[in-house]
Amino acid sequence: MSDPRRRIGHYLAAATKGLWGRERAVVREELEAHIEARVAAHLLAGMTEEAAVEATLAELGASKSVGSDMARVYAPQVVLGAAARGAWRQLWTRLVESLLIVVALALGVGVIVAVASFLDIERQIAGLMSLPLEAREISIQSIESGEIFQVGDTLGAVRLGVVGSRQVLFKPSDLDEIRAAVPAADYVYGKVRNYMWTPIEPLGPYELPTQDRFITAAVTADFLSAADLTLLDGSLLTASDMAAERSVMVIRREALELLKIVGDPIGQRVSMANLVPDHTIIGVVDTGSLGQDIFGYSPYQSASTGGLRFAYLAVDDPRDLQSVREQVADYVSARWGDSVSVTTQPYLTRYGRQQRVLAFAIAGFASLGLLVASLNVMNLMLARVLRRQSFLGVRRSLGATRSDIRNELILEGMLLGALGGIIGAVVGAGLLSGYNGSLETVNLALNRGIAFSWTSVALGFLLAIVASLVFTLYPASFAARQTIVVALREG
Repeated sequence: MSDPRRRIGHYLAAATKGLWGRERAVVREELEAHIEARVAAHLLAGMTEEAAVEATLAELGASKSVGSDMARVYAPQVVLGAAARGAWRQLWTRLVESLLIVVALALGVGVIVAVASFLDIERQIAGLMSLPLEAREISIQSIESGEIFQVGDTLGAVRLGVVGSRQVLFKPSDLDEIRAAVPAADYVYGKVRNYMWTPIEPLGPYELPTQDRFITAAVTADFLSAADLTLLDGSLLTASDMAAERSVMVIRREALELLKIVGDPIGQRVSMANLVPDHTIIGVVDTGSLGQDIFGYSPYQSASTGGLRFAYLAVDDPRDLQSVREQVADYVSARWGDSVSVTTQPYLTRYGRQQRVLAFAIAGFASLGLLVASLNVMNLMLARVLRRQSFLGVRRSLGATRSDIRNELILEGMLLGALGGIIGAVVGAGLLSGYNGSLETVNLALNRGIAFSWTSVALGFLLAIVASLVFTLYPASFAARQTIVVALREG
């Protein structure tokens, strides 16, 4: 077969049949080709067709050469279909071996696909924060106490507070001052942690009341109108509510079930530990993607009996955040003076560093799993080669070269790798789907599922092909090095 396309087609056909234990079909085809070649040679020598066939059969039956002798000995078993029961047993064994190889690769690739999608760090962070990757933050270091005041971007807002501390930095009335000092912000608000106590019924001798934590937001008058909120029932907070310091609240639709509110929520009162006095519900909203950890909104004058740890300065257009950061830095310097130093550093540096450490750890475990799967591939391929030595010997006796044997076995391993890669992509998608489903089950406030990445699928598929290629080289080379006599005797 001098034509490269015909040779590749022959390799592919032989490798495909080898997957399912159909070496007998390959040997039969090659034996027929061998006989046809001998008959054609006799015809070219001037023999008639009948004489050429008789001469070829005589050569197969009488020749003492290794090739002809082995072809004559194995022809009844291999070509004519004797020992069919052994053929079915070998077919079943081959199918089981192929299945084990595919499963091993699929599990390894599935983990790789899931991990690669999960660890697409920059894209995940950018999606979570709704900000460009070049976003910056302002770190304000207190010279006297060593405390760090942070201005970090989160969900399109700038957060100002103390990092790693429960220190109350602002009074609710400071929101007006901050808004006046930072005109680039579209609206200013603060988060207040409020708690609703839910006693256990009946209360046992060793049981204590549990508390469900709900976070509400202390907001200025323009927050709800400027934010991306959809009013479902009732009304939003108004400037008159703020001016009169009314104890009213607008809650998210998801909070109705959590607060065990039955019937029409408008007019019902909400009682929480540090929300004094009780607040009356005046509206129900759908927040979309904004403030998924906030269950209610109330006027900042009546939202808390204490102060605010953080103040949030939000914008409609993330491109305005740079102006907000600059104005916040000026405000901090004016308020705290020389007691703090203001520096600008990459926004995602700290979070990205932590995520990358986790990435390398998880990727290491995933790579170890793929390595174990690949070693299993090499072991099973070597076992397949040893079990098929007699057939390989017959094929060598019929004219197959060492490179033919080696290339067909390598291609066979790569076909298994491709099949394992396809199944592995499905396994990876299933792992991601299960992870996202678990987030929905636990009803996390910031429910950020992991998107399926086609780049990860391509990476996993490529790894499966490369792994199967690398770990099939030794078994294929081992089979190609065997001499015809040794292969037939040991097989």
